[in-house]
Amino acid sequence: MEAQILIVLTFCSLLRTIHALNCPDGMYYGGVYCCKPCPAATYLKQPCNVSNGNSFCEPCPRGTYMNESNNKTACKPCKKCGPSQVALVPCKPSENRQCGCQPGKFHDPAFLFCMDCLKCIVGEGVVSPCTQTTNTKCQPCTKGTFSDIVSNAERCMICSKCEPAGIKEECNATRDTICEPRQVNISRSLTASQTIPTMSLQTDPVPTNGGSSLKPIKSEEGNSYYIIGISGAMLVVICVVVAIYCVLRRRCDERNIANENDAEIEEAKYDFVPATTSETPAHARSSHGLRGRRTKQSGHQREPDSQGSSGSLQGVSIGNDKTLIRDLPAGVYLDLGRLLNPKSSNNWVKLAGHLEFTTNDVKNLELFPDEATQSTLEQWGQRDGSTVDVLISVLKK
Repeated sequence: MEAQILIVLTFCSLLRTIHALNCPDGMYYGGVYCCKPCPAATYLKQPCNVSNGNSFCEPCPRGTYMNESNNKTACKPCKKCGPSQVALVPCKPSENRQCGCQPGKFHDPAFLFCMDCLKCIVGEGVVSPCTQTTNTKCQPCTKGTFSDIVSNAERCMICSKCEPAGIKEECNATRDTICEPRQVNISRSLTASQTIPTMSLQTDPVPTNGGSSLKPIKSEEGNSYYIIGISGAMLVVICVVVAIYCVLRRRCDERNIANENDAEIEEAKYDFVPATTSETPAHARSSHGLRGRRTKQSGHQREPDSQGSSGSLQGVSIGNDKTLIRDLPAGVYLDLGRLLNPKSSNNWVKLAGHLEFTTNDVKNLELFPDEATQSTLEQWGQRDGSTVDVLISVLKK
Protein backbone atom coordinates (compact mmCIF):
# COMPACT_ATOMS: atom_id res chain seq x y z
CA MET A 1 0.00 0.00 0.00
CA GLU A 2 2.75 2.44 0.92
CA ALA A 3 4.51 1.56 -2.27
CA GLN A 4 1.44 2.45 -4.29
CA ILE A 5 1.10 5.86 -2.59
CA LEU A 6 4.77 6.62 -3.26
CA ILE A 7 4.34 5.76 -6.91
CA VAL A 8 1.32 8.11 -7.22
CA LEU A 9 3.17 11.04 -5.62
CA THR A 10 6.18 10.52 -7.84
CA PHE A 11 3.95 10.47 -10.92
CA CYS A 12 2.21 13.75 -9.88
CA SER A 13 5.54 15.41 -9.29
CA LEU A 14 6.74 14.39 -12.72
CA LEU A 15 3.56 15.75 -14.32
CA ARG A 16 4.00 19.05 -12.50
CA THR A 17 7.61 19.34 -13.60
CA ILE A 18 6.67 18.55 -17.16
CA HIS A 19 3.94 21.21 -17.10
CA ALA A 20 6.31 23.82 -15.58
CA LEU A 21 8.79 23.16 -18.36
CA ASN A 22 6.11 24.07 -20.83
CA CYS A 23 5.82 27.74 -19.42
CA PRO A 24 7.33 30.44 -21.69
CA ASP A 25 10.61 32.13 -20.78
CA GLY A 26 10.26 34.82 -18.13
CA MET A 27 7.21 33.15 -16.54
CA TYR A 28 6.82 30.63 -13.80
CA TYR A 29 4.35 27.84 -13.05
CA GLY A 30 1.93 28.92 -10.34
CA GLY A 31 0.49 25.49 -9.59
CA VAL A 32 -2.31 25.71 -12.11
CA TYR A 33 -1.28 28.32 -14.68
CA CYS A 34 1.87 29.89 -15.97
CA CYS A 35 2.18 33.35 -14.34
CA LYS A 36 4.20 36.52 -14.78
CA PRO A 37 6.74 37.10 -11.97
CA CYS A 38 6.63 40.01 -9.51
CA PRO A 39 8.84 43.04 -10.35
CA ALA A 40 11.82 44.21 -8.26
CA ALA A 41 11.03 45.77 -4.86
CA THR A 42 8.01 43.40 -4.46
CA TYR A 43 7.40 39.79 -3.47
CA LEU A 44 4.76 37.18 -4.45
CA LYS A 45 1.61 37.27 -2.41
CA GLN A 46 -0.48 34.89 -4.59
CA PRO A 47 -0.01 33.31 -8.04
CA CYS A 48 -2.14 34.34 -10.98
CA ASN A 49 -5.65 32.90 -11.46
CA VAL A 50 -5.55 32.86 -15.28
CA SER A 51 -3.08 31.51 -17.77
CA ASN A 52 -0.19 33.92 -18.43
CA GLY A 53 -1.73 36.34 -15.97
CA ASN A 54 -0.13 38.77 -13.52
CA SER A 55 0.80 37.54 -10.09
CA PHE A 56 -0.52 39.19 -6.96
CA CYS A 57 2.50 41.06 -5.48
CA GLU A 58 3.21 43.18 -2.37
CA PRO A 59 5.95 45.84 -1.77
CA CYS A 60 8.95 44.85 0.29
CA PRO A 61 8.60 45.82 3.98
CA ARG A 62 11.01 48.27 5.65
CA GLY A 63 14.50 46.80 6.12
CA THR A 64 14.12 44.34 3.22
CA TYR A 65 14.79 44.51 -0.51
CA MET A 66 14.30 42.62 -3.78
CA ASN A 67 16.58 43.65 -6.64
CA GLU A 68 15.17 41.39 -9.40
CA SER A 69 11.98 39.95 -10.87
CA ASN A 70 10.88 37.03 -8.75
CA ASN A 71 8.23 34.67 -7.53
CA LYS A 72 9.62 34.64 -3.98
CA THR A 73 7.17 34.75 -1.14
CA ALA A 74 9.38 37.14 0.93
CA CYS A 75 11.94 39.91 0.34
CA LYS A 76 15.57 39.61 1.35
CA PRO A 77 16.76 41.34 4.58
CA CYS A 78 19.14 44.32 4.09
CA LYS A 79 22.78 43.99 5.09
CA LYS A 80 23.88 45.34 8.50
CA CYS A 81 27.09 47.37 8.70
CA GLY A 82 29.87 46.22 10.99
CA PRO A 83 31.55 48.21 13.80
CA SER A 84 32.99 51.64 12.77
CA GLN A 85 31.45 51.24 9.29
CA VAL A 86 28.94 53.61 7.75
CA ALA A 87 26.23 53.08 5.14
CA LEU A 88 27.65 54.25 1.83
CA VAL A 89 24.35 53.35 0.12
CA PRO A 90 21.18 53.13 2.24
CA CYS A 91 18.80 50.20 2.23
CA LYS A 92 16.09 50.59 -0.44
CA PRO A 93 13.20 48.28 -1.51
CA SER A 94 15.09 47.60 -4.76
CA GLU A 95 18.71 47.77 -3.49
CA ASN A 96 20.67 46.29 -0.63
CA ARG A 97 22.57 48.47 1.88
CA GLN A 98 26.27 48.96 1.06
CA CYS A 99 28.64 49.43 3.99
CA GLY A 100 32.11 50.90 4.08
CA CYS A 101 34.53 53.25 5.84
CA GLN A 102 34.52 57.03 5.89
CA PRO A 103 36.88 58.89 3.52
CA GLY A 104 40.46 58.65 4.77
CA LYS A 105 39.86 55.21 6.34
CA PHE A 106 39.97 51.60 5.12
CA HIS A 107 38.48 48.33 6.42
CA ASP A 108 41.17 46.10 7.84
CA PRO A 109 39.98 42.46 7.69
CA ALA A 110 42.45 41.52 10.40
CA PHE A 111 40.76 43.85 12.92
CA LEU A 112 37.25 43.90 11.37
CA PHE A 113 36.88 47.68 11.74
CA CYS A 114 37.95 50.86 9.91
CA MET A 115 41.43 52.31 10.40
CA ASP A 116 43.08 55.56 9.29
CA CYS A 117 44.80 55.50 5.94
CA LEU A 118 48.58 55.82 5.99
CA LYS A 119 50.03 59.22 5.00
CA CYS A 120 53.30 59.32 3.11
CA ILE A 121 55.92 61.43 4.85
CA VAL A 122 58.02 64.20 3.27
CA GLY A 123 60.39 62.62 0.76
CA GLU A 124 57.95 59.82 -0.11
CA GLY A 125 55.17 59.65 -2.69
CA VAL A 126 51.99 57.62 -3.03
CA VAL A 127 52.27 54.50 -5.19
CA SER A 128 48.79 53.12 -4.50
CA PRO A 129 46.12 55.31 -2.87
CA CYS A 130 44.01 54.19 0.05
CA THR A 131 40.73 52.38 -0.83
CA GLN A 132 37.86 50.88 1.15
CA THR A 133 39.72 47.63 1.57
CA THR A 134 43.43 48.51 1.13
CA ASN A 135 45.81 50.89 2.87
CA THR A 136 48.03 53.53 1.22
CA LYS A 137 51.31 52.35 -0.25
CA CYS A 138 54.29 54.75 -0.24
CA GLN A 139 57.80 54.70 -1.69
CA PRO A 140 60.78 57.10 -1.45
CA CYS A 141 61.08 59.67 -4.22
CA THR A 142 63.68 58.71 -6.81
CA LYS A 143 66.34 61.05 -8.23
CA GLY A 144 64.80 63.93 -10.14
CA THR A 145 61.59 63.84 -8.09
CA PHE A 146 60.60 65.24 -4.70
CA SER A 147 57.73 65.50 -2.21
CA ASP A 148 57.64 68.32 0.35
CA ILE A 149 54.21 67.57 1.89
CA VAL A 150 52.62 64.87 4.03
CA SER A 151 49.77 63.29 2.06
CA ASN A 152 47.89 60.06 1.35
CA ALA A 153 47.14 61.04 -2.26
CA GLU A 154 50.08 63.04 -3.72
CA ARG A 155 52.74 61.33 -5.78
CA CYS A 156 56.37 62.46 -6.11
CA MET A 157 56.71 65.53 -8.34
CA ILE A 158 59.36 66.21 -10.98
CA CYS A 159 62.06 68.70 -9.96
CA SER A 160 62.13 72.13 -11.61
CA LYS A 161 64.87 72.97 -14.11
CA CYS A 162 66.93 76.17 -14.02
CA GLU A 163 68.97 77.83 -16.75
CA PRO A 164 72.66 76.89 -16.93
CA ALA A 165 74.69 78.26 -14.02
CA GLY A 166 71.42 79.41 -12.45
CA ILE A 167 70.99 76.70 -9.80
CA LYS A 168 71.39 77.89 -6.23
CA GLU A 169 70.52 74.57 -4.51
CA GLU A 170 70.02 71.20 -6.15
CA CYS A 171 66.73 69.31 -5.91
CA ASN A 172 66.50 66.45 -3.43
CA ALA A 173 63.80 64.07 -2.25
CA THR A 174 62.30 66.60 0.18
CA ARG A 175 62.77 69.93 -1.68
CA ASP A 176 62.45 71.32 -5.19
CA THR A 177 65.32 73.00 -7.04
CA ILE A 178 66.17 76.56 -5.91
CA CYS A 179 67.24 78.76 -8.82
CA GLU A 180 69.45 81.84 -8.77
CA PRO A 181 67.72 85.20 -9.48
CA ARG A 182 67.90 86.14 -13.13
CA GLN A 183 70.60 88.78 -13.71
CA VAL A 184 70.44 91.54 -16.35
CA ASN A 185 73.25 91.38 -18.90
CA ILE A 186 73.93 95.11 -19.34
CA SER A 187 77.00 94.71 -21.56
CA ARG A 188 75.05 92.60 -24.04
CA SER A 189 72.22 95.13 -23.98
CA LEU A 190 74.61 98.02 -24.62
CA THR A 191 76.27 96.15 -27.46
CA ALA A 192 72.92 95.47 -29.06
CA SER A 193 71.85 99.10 -28.67
CA GLN A 194 75.02 100.40 -30.32
CA THR A 195 74.11 98.59 -33.51
CA ILE A 196 70.77 100.38 -33.80
CA PRO A 197 72.08 103.59 -35.52
CA THR A 198 73.61 101.57 -38.35
CA MET A 199 70.32 99.80 -39.02
CA SER A 200 67.95 102.79 -38.61
CA LEU A 201 67.16 105.39 -41.29
CA GLN A 202 66.28 108.08 -38.73
CA THR A 203 68.57 111.10 -38.33
CA ASP A 204 67.90 111.53 -34.62
CA PRO A 205 70.51 110.04 -32.29
CA VAL A 206 69.52 106.80 -30.62
CA PRO A 207 70.23 106.52 -26.86
CA THR A 208 73.10 104.21 -26.10
CA ASN A 209 71.38 102.71 -23.08
CA GLY A 210 68.45 101.29 -25.06
CA GLY A 211 67.29 97.72 -24.71
CA SER A 212 64.55 95.88 -22.89
CA SER A 213 66.83 94.89 -20.01
CA LEU A 214 67.16 98.55 -18.86
CA LYS A 215 63.41 99.22 -18.64
CA PRO A 216 63.23 98.52 -14.88
CA ILE A 217 65.78 101.32 -14.28
CA LYS A 218 63.63 103.81 -16.22
CA SER A 219 60.62 102.66 -14.28
CA GLU A 220 62.35 103.42 -10.98
CA GLU A 221 63.26 106.91 -12.20
CA GLY A 222 59.65 107.48 -13.23
CA ASN A 223 58.50 106.42 -9.77
CA SER A 224 60.89 108.91 -8.14
CA TYR A 225 59.54 111.71 -10.35
CA TYR A 226 56.02 110.67 -9.42
CA ILE A 227 56.82 110.85 -5.68
CA ILE A 228 58.51 114.25 -6.09
CA GLY A 229 55.47 115.56 -7.96
CA ILE A 230 53.08 114.43 -5.21
CA SER A 231 55.30 115.97 -2.52
CA GLY A 232 55.43 119.29 -4.39
CA ALA A 233 51.65 119.33 -4.81
CA MET A 234 51.16 118.70 -1.09
CA LEU A 235 53.60 121.51 -0.25
CA VAL A 236 51.68 123.93 -2.50
CA VAL A 237 48.38 122.97 -0.84
CA ILE A 238 49.87 123.55 2.63
CA CYS A 239 51.20 126.98 1.59
CA VAL A 240 47.78 127.98 0.21
CA VAL A 241 46.05 126.91 3.44
CA VAL A 242 48.55 128.87 5.56
CA ALA A 243 48.11 131.96 3.36
CA ILE A 244 44.32 131.79 3.65
CA TYR A 245 44.61 131.43 7.42
CA CYS A 246 46.89 134.49 7.66
CA VAL A 247 44.51 136.60 5.54
CA LEU A 248 41.51 135.61 7.64
CA ARG A 249 43.43 136.23 10.87
CA ARG A 250 44.48 139.69 9.64
CA ARG A 251 40.90 140.58 8.74
CA CYS A 252 39.71 139.50 12.18
CA ASP A 253 42.38 141.68 13.83
CA GLU A 254 41.40 144.67 11.67
CA ARG A 255 37.75 144.14 12.55
CA ASN A 256 38.58 144.05 16.27
CA ILE A 257 40.62 147.27 15.97
CA ALA A 258 37.74 148.94 14.14
CA ASN A 259 35.32 147.88 16.87
CA GLU A 260 37.63 149.30 19.55
CA ASN A 261 37.85 152.59 17.64
CA ASP A 262 34.06 152.73 17.42
CA ALA A 263 33.88 152.19 21.16
CA GLU A 264 36.28 155.06 21.80
CA ILE A 265 34.22 157.30 19.53
CA GLU A 266 31.04 156.41 21.40
CA GLU A 267 32.72 157.13 24.73
CA ALA A 268 33.51 160.68 23.62
CA LYS A 269 30.02 161.53 22.38
CA TYR A 270 28.98 163.56 25.39
CA ASP A 271 30.38 167.04 25.90
CA PHE A 272 30.26 168.30 29.43
CA VAL A 273 29.92 172.09 29.90
CA PRO A 274 31.77 173.65 32.88
CA ALA A 275 29.70 174.66 35.87
CA THR A 276 28.33 178.24 35.83
CA THR A 277 29.31 180.83 38.37
CA SER A 278 27.23 183.35 40.20
CA GLU A 279 28.29 185.98 37.65
CA THR A 280 26.72 184.04 34.85
CA PRO A 281 23.48 185.54 33.67
CA ALA A 282 20.29 183.70 34.49
CA HIS A 283 19.43 182.97 30.88
CA ALA A 284 22.99 181.62 30.39
CA ARG A 285 22.79 179.44 33.53
CA SER A 286 19.55 177.98 32.30
CA SER A 287 21.29 176.81 29.16
CA HIS A 288 24.33 175.41 31.00
CA GLY A 289 24.35 171.83 32.08
CA LEU A 290 24.97 168.32 30.66
CA ARG A 291 24.66 168.36 26.86
CA GLY A 292 25.32 165.71 24.27
CA ARG A 293 24.76 164.33 20.77
CA ARG A 294 22.95 161.34 19.38
CA THR A 295 24.73 157.99 19.10
CA LYS A 296 26.58 156.87 16.02
CA GLN A 297 23.61 154.85 14.79
CA SER A 298 21.48 157.97 14.24
CA GLY A 299 24.20 159.65 12.17
CA HIS A 300 23.02 163.25 13.07
CA GLN A 301 24.64 165.68 15.50
CA ARG A 302 22.36 167.15 18.13
CA GLU A 303 22.60 170.96 18.43
CA PRO A 304 22.44 172.63 21.87
CA ASP A 305 19.02 173.85 22.84
CA SER A 306 18.72 176.58 25.49
CA GLN A 307 14.94 176.68 25.29
CA GLY A 308 14.17 173.13 26.47
CA SER A 309 13.01 171.91 29.83
CA SER A 310 14.91 169.68 32.25
CA GLY A 311 13.34 166.44 30.98
CA SER A 312 16.07 165.07 28.61
CA LEU A 313 19.83 164.82 28.21
CA GLN A 314 20.02 165.83 24.51
CA GLY A 315 20.80 169.57 24.72
CA VAL A 316 18.23 170.29 27.41
CA SER A 317 18.81 172.38 30.56
CA ILE A 318 19.04 170.38 33.76
CA GLY A 319 18.52 173.33 36.10
CA ASN A 320 21.26 174.73 38.30
CA ASP A 321 24.41 172.97 39.43
CA LYS A 322 22.93 172.17 42.85
CA THR A 323 20.26 169.93 41.38
CA LEU A 324 20.36 166.46 42.92
CA ILE A 325 21.05 163.52 40.60
CA ARG A 326 18.03 161.64 41.89
CA ASP A 327 15.84 164.54 40.71
CA LEU A 328 16.99 164.20 37.11
CA PRO A 329 14.67 162.51 34.58
CA ALA A 330 15.13 158.75 34.15
CA GLY A 331 16.14 159.26 30.53
CA VAL A 332 19.39 160.90 31.67
CA TYR A 333 20.50 157.64 33.36
CA LEU A 334 19.70 155.59 30.27
CA ASP A 335 21.48 157.90 27.81
CA LEU A 336 24.51 158.29 30.03
CA GLY A 337 24.63 154.54 30.59
CA ARG A 338 24.68 153.84 26.85
CA LEU A 339 27.62 156.22 26.46
CA LEU A 340 29.67 154.96 29.40
CA ASN A 341 28.94 151.24 28.93
CA PRO A 342 30.40 150.41 25.50
CA LYS A 343 32.49 147.22 25.55
CA SER A 344 35.15 148.60 27.89
CA SER A 345 34.34 148.56 31.60
CA ASN A 346 36.94 151.23 32.43
CA ASN A 347 34.40 154.05 32.02
CA TRP A 348 31.86 153.14 34.65
CA VAL A 349 34.45 151.43 36.91
CA LYS A 350 36.48 154.67 37.09
CA LEU A 351 33.27 156.59 37.68
CA ALA A 352 32.33 154.25 40.53
CA GLY A 353 35.79 154.63 42.03
CA HIS A 354 35.60 158.44 41.98
CA LEU A 355 32.14 158.23 43.55
CA GLU A 356 33.69 156.23 46.43
CA PHE A 357 32.11 152.84 45.68
CA THR A 358 33.75 149.85 47.38
CA THR A 359 35.28 146.83 45.63
CA ASN A 360 32.32 144.66 46.62
CA ASP A 361 29.95 147.26 45.16
CA VAL A 362 31.84 147.17 41.84
CA LYS A 363 31.72 143.34 41.77
CA ASN A 364 27.95 143.45 42.30
CA LEU A 365 27.58 145.97 39.48
CA GLU A 366 29.64 143.72 37.17
CA LEU A 367 26.91 141.08 37.34
CA PHE A 368 24.89 143.25 34.94
CA PRO A 369 27.52 145.13 32.88
CA ASP A 370 25.00 146.55 30.38
CA GLU A 371 23.25 148.43 33.22
CA ALA A 372 26.34 149.17 35.34
CA THR A 373 26.41 152.97 34.79
CA GLN A 374 22.68 153.39 35.35
CA SER A 375 22.89 151.38 38.57
CA THR A 376 25.95 153.37 39.70
CA LEU A 377 24.19 156.72 39.20
CA GLU A 378 20.97 155.49 40.81
CA GLN A 379 22.77 154.20 43.92
CA TRP A 380 25.01 157.28 44.19
CA GLY A 381 21.99 159.56 43.67
CA GLN A 382 20.52 158.34 46.96
CA ARG A 383 23.47 159.75 48.89
CA ASP A 384 23.65 163.26 50.34
CA GLY A 385 25.46 165.81 48.18
CA SER A 386 24.97 163.86 44.94
CA THR A 387 24.48 166.99 42.82
CA VAL A 388 25.02 167.68 39.15
CA ASP A 389 27.95 169.92 40.04
CA VAL A 390 29.76 167.03 41.76
CA LEU A 391 29.01 164.65 38.87
CA ILE A 392 30.40 167.11 36.31
CA SER A 393 33.58 167.59 38.31
CA VAL A 394 34.01 163.80 38.56
CA LEU A 395 33.50 163.30 34.84
CA LYS A 396 36.20 165.89 34.13
CA LYS A 397 38.83 163.83 35.93
